[in-house]
Formats: sequence, structure tokens, C-alpha cells
Amino acid sequence: MLSYITARVLMDRLDEAVGPENWQVRFPFAGCCEIGIRVEVKPQGSTPMSAPAEYEWIWKADGAGETAIEGEKGIFSDAFKRAGVQWGVGRELYPDSTIGQSTEEPREEARRLFRGLSAPIKTKFLEITAGVGIDQLEENRLPKALEWLRSQK
Repeated sequence: MLSYITARVLMDRLDEAVGPENWQVRFPFAGCCEIGIRVEVKPQGSTPMSAPAEYEWIWKADGAGETAIEGEKGIFSDAFKRAGVQWGVGRELYPDSTIGQSTEEPREEARRLFRGLSAPIKTKFLEITAGVGIDQLEENRLPKALEWLRSQK
């Protein structure tokens, strides 16, 4: 089962959690989203009645690359959703036990990932591995090659 959160669901959750006036978003550059939440700051030693409330913005950020399905729009939407995870929204969709784990054998996963690459990227892989294909790759070099293949998605 594939679980995910949409940008609208994230907006609704932020509205419910802190109020629509207490959060904001900014995109300092394409692929990066920052979500700011306004929090009340009490001066040290003050009582609730001694000083007016002061506020500051706390920011958390994350980023994403262009998607094959939504192109440029996907960059902003995915970065927004990933920044929401930094605040804990949707984090339950990614249990620690499954993040970054694959049920495939490493060499089989490498073969699958390699098949999905474009010709120029396949050539780059062969340059990195000194012309050695996946089946001939030594066991001690397989984890590094697999990490590189995963990064090309």
C-alpha cells in the first residue's frame, strides 16, 4: 500500500494545529521550501500580565527535485510536503523501519535501477565502475554503486 500526503492536506493540518495566521511558506529557490510557524516568546522573568506577547518565526526547510509527472510544479509541491515532514506532518507515513530499506537483493536492485537509466547515465555508470557491469562488480564495490544508482532516480 502506497501512503502519501497531498499539499492541501498539509495546509489543512497546519491550519488545524497552529491556525492559518500562524504559519507561512517561502521558496527561497526552486526545489527548496521553508515553512515558518509563529510562536509566542515570553521574556525571561515575565508574568502573563506584565508584558504584551511577543512572537517570532521558527523555520524548517527541505527540498525536492523535478518530478517526471508534474515537472516544475512538482518541485514546489514535493518540497512543501517534505518541509511539512520536518514539522512532523505526515511523518507517520514513513516508519523508521522502512526508510531506505529495500526487500530486493542488492545486485537485483542494481540491475533494475540500471535498466531504468538513460543511455548517457548508463555510460557514466560504466565510467565510474571502469567498464565493469553490475554482474561483474565485486561485492565490496556493490554498495557504493547501488548508492550512486539510487541517487540517479
